[in-house]
Amino acid sequence: MKKKLLLFAVAAFSTAAVNAQYCGGGPSSSFDSNLEGASLVGESSSISYSGCPGVTGIEDATGEMADLTISGDYTLDLSWGTCGGSYSWAGSAWIDFDGSGTYDPDEVVAEETGYGSTGLSSYSFTVPDDAVAGETRMRVTQWESGSLPLDPCGSFTWGSAVEFNVELLPSCSDIVITVSDYETCEGEMVTIDGEGLGEITWTGGITDGVAFDPGAPGTYTYIPSSDDEGDCVFAEEDAIVIEVYGPPIVIAGAGDLDFCVNEMITLSAAGGADVYEWNDGEELDLMPGVGTYTFTLVGTSTTGGCAGEETTDEVTVEVHDLPTITATADEDVICTGSSVVLNGGGGESYNWDNGVMDGMAYTPESIGTTTYTVTGWDEYGCENTASVDVEVVDNITISLESVVIETVGDDGEINIAVTGGAPSYDFDWDNDGTGEFGDDEDLTGLAGGIYTVVVVGSAGCEATLTVDLNSQVGIEDLNAANVAVYPNPTTEFVNVAFAGTFNYELVAINGDILIAGSATDNEVIDMNEFADGVYFVNVKNENASTTVKVVKK
Repeated sequence: MKKKLLLFAVAAFSTAAVNAQYCGGGPSSSFDSNLEGASLVGESSSISYSGCPGVTGIEDATGEMADLTISGDYTLDLSWGTCGGSYSWAGSAWIDFDGSGTYDPDEVVAEETGYGSTGLSSYSFTVPDDAVAGETRMRVTQWESGSLPLDPCGSFTWGSAVEFNVELLPSCSDIVITVSDYETCEGEMVTIDGEGLGEITWTGGITDGVAFDPGAPGTYTYIPSSDDEGDCVFAEEDAIVIEVYGPPIVIAGAGDLDFCVNEMITLSAAGGADVYEWNDGEELDLMPGVGTYTFTLVGTSTTGGCAGEETTDEVTVEVHDLPTITATADEDVICTGSSVVLNGGGGESYNWDNGVMDGMAYTPESIGTTTYTVTGWDEYGCENTASVDVEVVDNITISLESVVIETVGDDGEINIAVTGGAPSYDFDWDNDGTGEFGDDEDLTGLAGGIYTVVVVGSAGCEATLTVDLNSQVGIEDLNAANVAVYPNPTTEFVNVAFAGTFNYELVAINGDILIAGSATDNEVIDMNEFADGVYFVNVKNENASTTVKVVKK
């Protein structure tokens, strides 16, 4: 077994003497330096170097030191590089194992040739058995366009040479350790005896070669040390581990204590027993109905002198029924562009399909009936589902079917047609007051003037139409045209209906003319590109003109 030496005899040469012996050399230019990284992990200290500093000659990195044990195996990681360029190169690393102050050919621990901006390589080596304990040096040299073998003391351009410190630790002798029993029962005595390396002492307060009682059931670790001339202290890998058994520890588990009906229950056995048995036999996967269930686990020890000892443990689980989940909508039928609020009930948390968030306003995208399903969970994680239907109907459209102008007095008529918006419809004409919604769909017996109707469907959809009814009573020259502008309000298009040829304008509230043109009998004005707000439609022919206010929303 390999031991780590923490204290050692004074080295045969001092650091100052070593520094004086190592040769010079290295790059003659400070413009470039190629070693990009070096890593060597020792026993308690390591070299971790990042390069490319641009140093002339030998770069002093002796502040980095790795402690290596003689006869030990190690890995040197080197990042050969050209500091961003791409050139051919050769590199070598030496460790002065004999402490002579020179780097010899048999002390090479890494060699590499390559091309490119960087190259990471690992090199395994063993510290020679005849290496001299004490502080020594490692040199890593890289030379662009150089070739192997490199001269550790050579001078060159375009490269790098870096010097590190290495401490060589002597290896300790092996000892022979005898243990009466690595596994024992509570109350039994154990003897640990070490021979072959002076007087052995142990951690844990025990005496070498003297029987002792480790104590209560558990794991006990004892690490030796020696008083030999090498002053060795042994590492954890030399520890003696004694396992003390007692009545087995038995832990019955089920992963969880609350389950849902039809959910698989898998029982688990843990602890220090060698053999486990459930009161329900070997069946470990169960799907019981709703209720409370208790399972008993028996654990038996078969090791050492504790064979036959039994311990029991119980686990109690509750199997819950699935929750009754409900799905509701604040409106069963809504208009296009309107929102609906969907709510789950009967659980503690909910997740809807179709991108719906529970309890938050949601605007469907398509017309028709959609089924929305919610999954709900109760406090135990049991889940169930429920669904609700929401119908989306098109917005109400009011069209002007016919208009009869007043000719002899109170003989005008307005006839409209209504579609969309989920009938039945309620009508409110402004000629008898507003807000009552008890009017007929069409009006007769009208005098000339402006009439506005509001139509509301059963889904709450609403639309408005304003009609300018002309009158010829007592007027030779026509002062206003029979004009129908609908739908009003609108979301995108507005129809202008007028018998004959007419000119029209769409005017913003600030007076800007947005659209102008001429048409015969009917014209559709596209308001898609305009913002929501109030606009005016001017309609005129050679004899008359009128203006209708239009609301876009």
